[in-house]
Amino acid sequence: KSFRDKLLIAYGGRCAVTGDGPLDVLEAAHIEPYATSGLNHHSNGLLLRADIHTLFDLNLIRINPDTLRVETTAGLNRTSYSSLAGTELRKRLDGQTPSDKLLRKRYQSSASK
Repeated sequence: KSFRDKLLIAYGGRCAVTGDGPLDVLEAAHIEPYATSGLNHHSNGLLLRADIHTLFDLNLIRINPDTLRVETTAGLNRTSYSSLAGTELRKRLDGQTPSDKLLRKRYQSSASK
C-alpha cells in the first residue's frame, strides 16, 4: 500500500486536523520532508486536507509535540484558519501516533523561522 493509502486507513479517511474530507482533497503530508529524510513510513505522516497540508508545509500551522494540539502563526489571526488553534490532532484508528521525535524536530525548526 502507498504512503497515502496507509494514512487513509489510519485516520479513517478524515483529516487529522479538521476531521473532514472528502477523500479527493486529503493528502499524505510528511512531518519531516521526504526529500530530507527519505522516510516514507506512516509514522512520518499526517493525513491532511489539501489547504491544511499547504499551511503545515509553510509552517503557518504546526503540531505541538507535547499536547498534540495545533498552533497557528500570527499570520493566520484574521483568517478562518485561526479557529484551528488548540485543535487536538485526531487519534489514529490503529492506536499509533505520529513519531514524537519527528514532530518535535519539526516543531523546534518551525519555531526558529
